[in-house]
Amino acid sequence: MLTLRLRPCLTFLFLCVYLIRCSFNNNPQGTFSKNSADWNTDNLIKDLKYSRKYLNDVLIENLDFRTLVDRYPPNKGDFWYLDPPYIVAGTRNDYYIHSLGEQDHIDLRNICKVIDDSGGNFMVSYDDKPEVHELYKDYVIEAIPVKYAGQTQKREYKNELVITNYDKVAYQETLFDGG
Repeated sequence: MLTLRLRPCLTFLFLCVYLIRCSFNNNPQGTFSKNSADWNTDNLIKDLKYSRKYLNDVLIENLDFRTLVDRYPPNKGDFWYLDPPYIVAGTRNDYYIHSLGEQDHIDLRNICKVIDDSGGNFMVSYDDKPEVHELYKDYVIEAIPVKYAGQTQKREYKNELVITNYDKVAYQETLFDGG
């Protein structure tokens, strides 16, 4: 077992990475989750060292989106990625610990407008629902067909939306090169 003495913020970072790497749907005890015996510390350290080249000046927060723009007013050239709870989660009440209500989704769109008006770029991922299309009709909306690993019924493609205030770039970047 690896024991590290880290500042509280780094300890939190490692816990988040561990949760992301080992859990499915934020549930470390779920059907599709890995157990701690599957954890490879050497690979984690290698991945973190590699990604540091790309994320060295990146700020990652876990705050209410309304708090973020007050704390970090958007500037020209900033990039904001927002991954809110999906609309369907608010109706099912079984997917997230915290879901968003209708006003929250409107507030998020308004925050995107603040980012856009400031000259920053944003990307929001959402489920493909008519409400989302209506909220973000003034922006670029791209439907991405995906198959969810946790689907227990028919494994069919469903669309997720990627919403931006800019045209997409014609190439793909990778964070981890495996080397």
